[in-house]
Formats: sequence, structure tokens, C-alpha cells
Amino acid sequence: MRTAKFVIGSLLGLGVLAFAGGTGAEEKPELTIKQVMKLHEKEGLRDKVISGMATPEEKTKLILAYTALAQNKPPMGDEKAWKERCEEILKAAKADDVKALAKATNCKSCHEEFKKKKM
Repeated sequence: MRTAKFVIGSLLGLGVLAFAGGTGAEEKPELTIKQVMKLHEKEGLRDKVISGMATPEEKTKLILAYTALAQNKPPMGDEKAWKERCEEILKAAKADDVKALAKATNCKSCHEEFKKKKM
């Protein structure tokens, strides 16, 4: 429950920053990759959006989370490819294209390319 409140609070804070505008300098992302991935857990916000059961506010939260995801650096792999993948995800989320979002957020393909392997 505390994690959900933290994620929601962080997303709301990110929304405020988005409307306030940036300084032009590279800013630290509001959410870490791990925090965004929490939204991909089974029956999480991503699944809710893909199933068509999300409210407009929940869709906005997911878009803000994906915006933050793109501001992070990948743990491994090519940074340019990471940015392209994040843009693909963000484009699908903004367009409310659930088929494209489901394809773009395929866990296995993304994790193989960008997630560090546990030893």
C-alpha cells in the first residue's frame, strides 16, 4: 500500500514538473526504472490500460511514468536504442493504442536488451 501511495505521489509530482517547465539542464528523472516497472506487475496499471479498464487519470499516470522512464539511462545496452524504445512506448500510450502498447512493452524483449543479468 505504501508503495502504491509513493508511486502515485511521485507521478503527481512529475505532472507538476511537466507543467512548470524545465530549466533546460538535464534533470534527474522523477521515477526510477524500477518504480516504473512496478506499474507492469501482473494486474498493474499497464494491464489495466491495455484491457481498456483504466480511467483517463490512470492513463495520464502511465504516460507520465513512461516519460520518466525515457529520462533514465539503461542499466546495459545501447542508450540510443533505449531512447527509441521509450519513445515507441510513449507514442503508443499517448495515442491510446493498446495493441501497440502491449507490443512495445513486451517484457522479455526489453529485458534481454537492457536489463542487467543477476549473477
